[in-house]
Amino acid sequence: MASLDSLRLGDGDEDDEDAGGTSTASSDIESGESSRTLGASHASRDETRRSLLGSAADRAERERVARLRESGSTISKVDGSLDRTARALAETELFGQLTSAQLLQQRESFQRQRAQLAATDEFLARSKGILTRMQHRLVTDKIMQAVIILAEIAIIAAIVWVKYFI
Repeated sequence: MASLDSLRLGDGDEDDEDAGGTSTASSDIESGESSRTLGASHASRDETRRSLLGSAADRAERERVARLRESGSTISKVDGSLDRTARALAETELFGQLTSAQLLQQRESFQRQRAQLAATDEFLARSKGILTRMQHRLVTDKIMQAVIILAEIAIIAAIVWVKYFI
């Protein structure tokens, strides 16, 4: 790995190497480079992880977008429900107006019938009064006829008694 790091730096000088196989300058560079490579490796791993798993901000954004979509669908459902309710309300109002008009017609009809019934009752009351008076006259007439008949019988009996007995 040290050789790869030295190649990345463009450090191809082999003159600086000492008995241990590395020079002090190149070991400093290599250690700095390896920490940068490790840092870059960690950073690249973190970026890969974030891209695969998504960061908390990305998750929060996705959740917010999902909530917004859900809110949008809920709003459209509510709008549809409100439209259906408005149509039902309009139909109910129309039905109520028609029913009210029919009830008004029936009320007027009942009032006319009540007026006719009152007139009929008044006519029947007068007729009853007339019939009662006719009945009284009939009874009076019968009594008068009976009295007249009895008077005639009494007169005939008096005539016969006077003729034959006196």
